Amino acid sequence: MASKKSGGSPPKQKKSPPKEKKKRGQRGKTVLKKVIILRNKLGKIPVEWNVKGQPVGQYRSLFRSHIGVIVRQEVSITLTNWKDASDETRSISPWDIDETRMTYVLSSAGDSLKTFRVRLNRWRKEKNAMHPPKEYADSISQEEWEEFVAYCTSPDFELKETNSQETFLPRYKLYRAARFNKNGEIDNENAHEIVRKILLLNYCYCSFAANISTAVIFYFTVSACGRTKWRDNK
Repeated sequence: MASKKSGGSPPKQKKSPPKEKKKRGQRGKTVLKKVIILRNKLGKIPVEWNVKGQPVGQYRSLFRSHIGVIVRQEVSITLTNWKDASDETRSISPWDIDETRMTYVLSSAGDSLKTFRVRLNRWRKEKNAMHPPKEYADSISQEEWEEFVAYCTSPDFELKETNSQETFLPRYKLYRAARFNKNGEIDNENAHEIVRKILLLNYCYCSFAANISTAVIFYFTVSACGRTKWRDNK
């Protein structure tokens, strides 16, 4: 019987194909798929709230993500104010939420709309794009894109943008910007609530909130975190 040869080179292992990076549009489709499955199973998807008016419970993350998806896919980028969106779009129909909770929805949706428009305009500048991004081709028409580009390149808009860059940036805006992830969302529950309160103050008190101080941010942080050291990732 022939003996096996020793000292030979080990068999070559097959290389696994490189993993494809998920695009932003794919994430939105995943969120919608989960919402549709739950809606078909439960009818209205329940949302639990804590005493601070924050969504909690099993579906809290999906609820917040769905608001952002609705803004990106259902609301025209030419819309400058979330309040002008249709009642049907604003209703967040798959979710079982009371009218008293709409302040949270409007605040989150309005912030998502602003973030999305800023990100699109930044992408337009980098690419000098004459067409909308491919991942949003189904939700942004060429006509809407051209109107959006015309607005972003108008003298009034460029003047506002220049002035905003030269003006001192309020601390509350720095706080917000530091806590957005790459998808334009805030993952941390406490940080999300602090930003929501800041936006609500900004909406209600305008010029007062525009100069909101570090002390106010510290107050919100201590209130939400129970006087513990702040950390975004627990």
